[in-house]
Amino acid sequence: MPLKGAERTEEAAINLTPMIDIVFLLVIFFMVGARFTEQERQYDIQLPSSAEVHP
Repeated sequence: MPLKGAERTEEAAINLTPMIDIVFLLVIFFMVGARFTEQERQYDIQLPSSAEVHP
């Protein structure tokens, strides 16, 4: 049996600030990562073949 003064109408509030921070950091991370892959594709690199290597 509930007591008269024991009723609480307060609801727990969820703090969304940490989640927004993490999402923002992930967006920045993937934007920077995508930019690096675009820049790396511009380089024309000629790798030596294994026949050119002398031990």
